Amino acid sequence: MTAFWPWAVKRYARPGAAEALLSLQDAHGVNVPLLLWALWLDAHGLDGDVEAAVDLTRRFSPAVDALRAARRALKASAPPIKDGPRKALRRRVKALELESERLLMLALERFAHPGPAAETALARVLRART
Repeated sequence: MTAFWPWAVKRYARPGAAEALLSLQDAHGVNVPLLLWALWLDAHGLDGDVEAAVDLTRRFSPAVDALRAARRALKASAPPIKDGPRKALRRRVKALELESERLLMLALERFAHPGPAAETALARVLRART
């Protein structure tokens, strides 16, 4: 079985995947790490503690969201701030955002356990969000 983080990175890198996942995130409020976790469980025939995963995601996501908002705010020029230092700061914030998502995903992996589940993890995660 492939660990969750490397599995997710590989799936995210597939053509069109990043765009689709970011669209779900921005337009519908889907938490990408949680969605990928559910897909990873289903792909590996695992069950998982969806309630605990959703709870952790809800508690940790404000930190990830704040970093994402900061990164996006740093995208446009902001005279008199010079572009070079602004872009360098944006790269550092982006690295922190990615690291925060990786930490969340490593924690989510711990909620997996041998399955199979009576219902797919994806269905349970989607139902839990509503």
